[in-house]
Order: sequence, then structure tokens, then C-alpha cells
Amino acid sequence: IFFRLTMLSLIAGRTIARQAQLMAVFQCCNRVYATKAVKAPKEKKAPKTAKVPKEKPMPKPKEKKTPGIMNGFNCFVKSRCSKDADVKMNLKEAGEAWQGLSDVAKEEWRKQAQSANQGRSRGRFSQVKKTKHTGRNLFAKDRWKDATAESIGDKNKEIAEMWKSSTPAVQEEYNQKAAAMNAAAETWNKRQEKKRNQSPRRKSAYQIYSAEHYSGAEGESMGDKMRWLAEKWQGETDAVKAKYQQQADEANEPINKETEAARKARAAKYVSGYVLFTKQCFKAGVEGADLAERSKNVAAKWKALSDEQKEAFKAQAAAIKAE
Repeated sequence: IFFRLTMLSLIAGRTIARQAQLMAVFQCCNRVYATKAVKAPKEKKAPKTAKVPKEKPMPKPKEKKTPGIMNGFNCFVKSRCSKDADVKMNLKEAGEAWQGLSDVAKEEWRKQAQSANQGRSRGRFSQVKKTKHTGRNLFAKDRWKDATAESIGDKNKEIAEMWKSSTPAVQEEYNQKAAAMNAAAETWNKRQEKKRNQSPRRKSAYQIYSAEHYSGAEGESMGDKMRWLAEKWQGETDAVKAKYQQQADEANEPINKETEAARKARAAKYVSGYVLFTKQCFKAGVEGADLAERSKNVAAKWKALSDEQKEAFKAQAAAIKAE
């Protein structure tokens, strides 16, 4: 309304040409204000569909730790400190109770431990030593008590500054220590891997005898008891020794079968026609002063054989490998 009144007052008192111009402007503006643009209503959004929950992957089952080797004391403490124990004790009380047991009672617990250890791998063979030592880590281990910060993070920062400010000679010394530790750990790991792959050792008649009579052996130290057992074993009759030898043979039978199968497999791996020919020649007797000369004579005989004769020995070697 204000705009229209203003335009009409401007039109009045003007020339005809000026009035026509202002009237045209007034009509144009009037049309703009009269026909205001009507905003189109917003389209309603489609209702959101419920999200389908994603299927969570199944959690991986936790690997069970292989139980370690038990001894008599471990079995005793486990029976006294477990939730189902008749007389529940803490670790200190169980240790005192173990010291108060008689030798016969301790031996019974040791037998229980032996039965529990059947089929378990020895823990020291399954351990793997760390081979990633660094001079910085060894330096931090030595300087940890010297750090004055309270939190662990601040201590690490302080030790890092101490390492940076140390001389090159000190850093080189710690780096050499770390390299020596890594080399020793790698050697130890290889040795333990070799032990893990070894077949079980055979038992002797004396070992079975000493294990059975160790609890009644006289002596304070282990060495005294073993000497007493050795003297007693030497004084036993042949019938007693034969009895324990039979027990040892029965215990070693699975090991002997396994060893024999491994020996045959190893022998079959390296067998050849020339090896069979060499064995035959050595059994029949070969001329020569020493092993080197006799081997040369056998090699000369092998070269002198015809192709058909060589093929016969090679066929025998192939048959042995096939078995």
C-alpha cells in the first residue's frame, strides 16, 4: 500500500510523457507484487525402511593353551586351591601343608603328576626365545629405575631423551649386546626345534628299576640316592635284572618300530643301482689296501658292466624305493 501511494504521488504533477513512464513502472511493479510466486510444496520423503542388521562374523574360537608339565607339588596345590576343594587353601597355606607331608604322601602326588603328564609335550621344548632385541630396549631396561617421571609414558619419553643424549660408544655397546642376545636366542630356538622333532628316547632296565626304587633310596642328596641305587642294582640277581629288561623291551617296542621304519625310509631315499652293486662287491670281497683303493676298484667294475647288467641293479633299487 505504501509503495502504491508513493507511486501515485510521483505521477501527479508530472508531464504527460513522464506520467506515462511512471505509470508503466507502477503497473509492472504492481503485477510483480500482486502475483507473488507461490513456492511449490516440498515433496514428502518416503518413509525410511528399517535397516537390515548386518550379520556379524562368528568369533574365532580361542586356541586352548597346551597344558605344561605337572609335578607332585603342582597337583597338590591344584587340588587344595581349586573351587571344588574340600578344604580350600591359599597358595601360602598349600605350600606349608606340602612341606608337612610325609615322603610316602609326596610320592603318591608325584605318581599322579606322571599320569597327568602322559601325552603332554615338555614346556621347555615348546618355548621360543625372543630374537628381536635392540640396543635401545636394553638401554631402557637398565635406565628404567633412574627415570624420575611418574607415569609410564613420561618415563619412556625421559629414557628416549637419555638414549639420544648418550654417546655413540654407549649406543654401540648396547647394540652389540642386543646382536649377541639375538644370535644366542636363534641358536637356542634351532636346538629346541631339533629336540621337538626327535623321537622319544629308549628306556633301560636300570632306569625303570631306579624310578621304581627311588622313593626308598638312602641318602640326603640326589647324588647319594643314585649311588645307593647303583650299588643295589649291581647286587641284584640275574632273574631280577631280566624282569626289568623285559619291562624295558615292552616300553621300547613302539619306539623301535618307529625307528626301524625311519631307518628303512632313510635307506630307501639314498638307494641306487650303484649302491646295491657296491654292497654286493664288498660282501664278495674287493681287492685293495684301504677303503679308497677298494672303492676305485668297485667303480671300475661298475663301468665295465653292460647296460643290461646296470639296468638289473637299477630295477632292484626302484623296487626297494617303491616298498
